[in-house]
Amino acid sequence: MEKKKMTFEQALDALEKCAEKLRDEEVPLEDAIKYFEEGLVHYKNCTEILSNAKQKIETYKE
Repeated sequence: MEKKKMTFEQALDALEKCAEKLRDEEVPLEDAIKYFEEGLVHYKNCTEILSNAKQKIETYKE
């Protein structure tokens, strides 16, 4: 099943939700690992989107 590409705002929101879940001291270790891994995916997506935007801006500045 192919995932729909998230916008930066959607990925950032998902990352923030993962971070919020990780702050819960009652979260079981297995769930914490799952939220951490999910957060990494969203973090990488955010940085990729920002990097692409930066490249476009640099291209237009030239």
